Amino acid sequence: MVRRAHVAGSSSPSVDPTGSSPDGLSQTQPRVGRRPGAAFLFPRQRSPWFRIPLVFALTVIIAGSVVGVLAWFRASAVPDWWNPPRSDDPAVVAHAEDFENRLVEQSHKVRPDDDWSVSIPQDAVNAWLAARLGPWIESRGDEWRRPDWAHTIQINLEQGQIALAARGNADARILGVIVEPSIDANGALWVRARAATVGTLELPAGLVADSLPVAGSELAKVRAVLRGELPASRTPEVRLADGRAVRVVGLRIVRGAMVLTLRTAWPAPQPPA
Repeated sequence: MVRRAHVAGSSSPSVDPTGSSPDGLSQTQPRVGRRPGAAFLFPRQRSPWFRIPLVFALTVIIAGSVVGVLAWFRASAVPDWWNPPRSDDPAVVAHAEDFENRLVEQSHKVRPDDDWSVSIPQDAVNAWLAARLGPWIESRGDEWRRPDWAHTIQINLEQGQIALAARGNADARILGVIVEPSIDANGALWVRARAATVGTLELPAGLVADSLPVAGSELAKVRAVLRGELPASRTPEVRLADGRAVRVVGLRIVRGAMVLTLRTAWPAPQPPA
């Protein structure tokens, strides 16, 4: 019997491609398997319909992020008309006092029964808000109190609308409301809110009432007024010390001014009891 000599350095016994070894024993080649679920996560071929919801979701996320960033910047921005007068400026104080004195003088003037009009510039109103609003609130006692977020107040008059904005301090955002005042055929004053504002960002008008420091029935009334469901005043008038009344019978808002049509008259005699 002849033994086969092993030659050093020779290669290992060859394996039959069919799976049989030289000694006649069959061998099974190891197969690399895929992890469970891999066929689901990484299919060799995926339907193009699968990409539609993925692209849609990514588009929504990106668009929402862009809108959110833009809204944040607009909410932090300062309106181009925001430039409130300084309350400690002597010229502003003098302007406010002159405006107040002229308004009182015109209101108390003896006039015929005809209507009369007055144009109120917004710079005079803003001077009064800066220099005279604080002392006026203090004179009202506990009946009125200025909220912390309204330390500085300014208005801007555009065609048909009034933008009223307030700020608590130099670092706070500017909160405001845009209203469209009008006098109806019955003489009632309406003050409908067109939008709420944070910085230069406009929001639904319904958010205005939710941020006001009032509660209960007063909050419901404010909401109704701003939504245009209830007039701000059915008889918009001011009583004078001598018993007469100055009533607003017309109102126009033009750029930079408020034009009021007024009527000064004695109150109607009351029927005997």
